[in-house]
Amino acid sequence: PRIMHRNSNFELSYSQYKHNSKLREIEEKKLQQKQINILMLVYTYLLEERYFEAARHLKQECKINMDEYELCDNIDLFNIITDYESYFELRFHKLPKYCKKTAVCDGAKPPSTIEKKTIPIRRTSKVISPSLSEDNGSTTMHVHGTGVDKIGDCSGDLLQPCETRRRKEPYRLSSNDESLKDAFESISRDICSSLKTLMCDVIGLEDVKKTVMESLVYPMKFPSFFQGIMQPWKGLLLFGPPGTGKTLVARAVATECNATFFNITASTIISKWRGDTEKTIRLLFDMARHYEPSVIFFDEIDGLMSRRDLGAEHEGTRRLKTELLVQMDGLLQDNKHVFVLAATNIPWDLDPALLRRLEKRIYTRLPEEMVRKELFQHFLNQPQNSVEIASTVDFSHLSKVSDGYSASDILVVCKEALMLNIRTIIENLQRTGHQAVPVNCVTTESVVEALGRIKPTACQLVPKYVAWQQAHDAS
Repeated sequence: PRIMHRNSNFELSYSQYKHNSKLREIEEKKLQQKQINILMLVYTYLLEERYFEAARHLKQECKINMDEYELCDNIDLFNIITDYESYFELRFHKLPKYCKKTAVCDGAKPPSTIEKKTIPIRRTSKVISPSLSEDNGSTTMHVHGTGVDKIGDCSGDLLQPCETRRRKEPYRLSSNDESLKDAFESISRDICSSLKTLMCDVIGLEDVKKTVMESLVYPMKFPSFFQGIMQPWKGLLLFGPPGTGKTLVARAVATECNATFFNITASTIISKWRGDTEKTIRLLFDMARHYEPSVIFFDEIDGLMSRRDLGAEHEGTRRLKTELLVQMDGLLQDNKHVFVLAATNIPWDLDPALLRRLEKRIYTRLPEEMVRKELFQHFLNQPQNSVEIASTVDFSHLSKVSDGYSASDILVVCKEALMLNIRTIIENLQRTGHQAVPVNCVTTESVVEALGRIKPTACQLVPKYVAWQQAHDAS
């Protein structure tokens, strides 16, 4: 019995030790993840505020590979501190104090290392970059820590682009708007961050990119040119067959403008409760004005703003359209940098009142022969592809036999061409018992076979798009 008692005590102590060890491992992982989170927050903040040298040193000195991580959407150091201040003020009725002046600044004797283990490091509020230019009497001063470049009021300012925007405080609902909390959360989820799409990433659509840059991007970068009668446009419509790059152009616009991008769908603003839809639309435009410069993108806007003269429609639908038109009229009258960007595949179903407010209407046509060649080269030569491409692939021939295909159609064709080879490889592996089998490269014949299997989606509607463009074009 004494031996059994000792064994039971040993088993109990071992299980307890094992449990404590697991708890320690969990706590160590949490601590490690917390350290990674702090480093990534600081590293991203340094990059956003243009402390590139400090960010480079931080990346070299820390023991993690920062390229393996990125911050989640709507997470940054500024918002975290702002939320903490709100919590602190709500609980203690005062704002937290993060730092104070050192004794050196007060003219007293500096603290010794014996009295304090660490000496606080103070960062100056303004650091003037050495890249001060005195050309043509203009002075460009980069004020770090504010997120904006200050440009002096000189003659050379006319050609100075405003590439960065001042960081805004998070939008907060007033105590009277608690009923809009769900709508506020829904709109906040539709704010896209970390947009990395540039105009140079859009293959083809050169005339579309030029018009979009003139309509939205250049007024933001060179505001001195767009004053008086040259005030920038507030609305732009992209119409054309599906898969021609309308959404990609919209994301590139937001990136080039360094603007807040609201990717709005019907589910974001439509509510089953009477009056909530109109309140959500007003809240959307209020938030867009707060986060200016901002781009409100309505994808498939025909689902929201169809013609009102086609017959009886629900009262709620009519109120939604009226409120949206009123809010867009408000943009035309104020000086806020808020742009409405809409995309549709069926422009002939849009309400005429909406077309008046969308001052620029641009046709995103199907890719031409040279553009199709670039698309095939781009999709087939990606290094992540699991099947190699033969060096003898005739891209010129592929572009000629793919007339009427959109960019998304060509992507599907390239996937099918790769899948043809993958199917052959899998069949050989199953037949030989998972032994080594030869891997064939994708050839011109493979892509032509895929073209025979995948048909174009919207080439039959091209004459209708051209006719509508001739009647309503404003590019």
